[in-house]
Amino acid sequence: CQAGLPVGPYDNTSCADKAVDEWCLVTCLPGYTYNSAVYYCGVDGLFTTTQNLTCERLKCGADTMPMAVGVTSDCAGKLAGEACTAQCRPEFSGNATDFICGVDGDFIGVPPNCALLPCEVPQRLQVSLFEQDCEGVLHGRECTAWCATGYTGLPKVQRCLAGNLTGDEPECTPNQCTTRLPGGLGVNTSDCNGKTTGESCTLSCKLGYMATSTPSPCTCSNTGAFSGCSMTCSLVPCLNISSAGG
Repeated sequence: CQAGLPVGPYDNTSCADKAVDEWCLVTCLPGYTYNSAVYYCGVDGLFTTTQNLTCERLKCGADTMPMAVGVTSDCAGKLAGEACTAQCRPEFSGNATDFICGVDGDFIGVPPNCALLPCEVPQRLQVSLFEQDCEGVLHGRECTAWCATGYTGLPKVQRCLAGNLTGDEPECTPNQCTTRLPGGLGVNTSDCNGKTTGESCTLSCKLGYMATSTPSPCTCSNTGAFSGCSMTCSLVPCLNISSAGG
């Protein structure tokens, strides 16, 4: 027999060289649902069968889909011989990998190695006004930003989400300096009243006194104390009365 065999995803190799009244078995190719039909070689040289042979491509099962921490894919519903991609979710980092739906209905491939994505500390928190413990914080984790020394305010929780650190900034009020303001004879410190962290002021001499040194500015430090202050004054000498009267 030379004709009459089905054309398509069928394995009919067992039908080669069959003579009249001999039979053979035609099956579905690998990658298709298993089915078979018996074909007979007729006196007219044609193969015939009384069975209905239907072959459908296998669908790979969900139990062999790419699965690992942080992995997602487009492999659902793939049929034998079709390719798909496994990749890391947005909150993870890692290189995508390729999978293929095998002829046995199982996916073939190695899932990507996905690691939680760290958040970079945004510029808004990298200022002298704040301190924080957010370096290297990973997705889904929390950290805290608080007021730097010399400032007062409530700390604020920051959350790392898909590589972005989100949260409110602390509201920080600078503290007033109240200590280490130099005194001394005739020194006027009124310009330093109410100065807060980071602010500067200048010393002078009170009325009736004169400077005996070059004043250096005072700075309100984050410890609550003034630093860098220097000033000395002395009484202004009175004129000689006799010489003033002529």
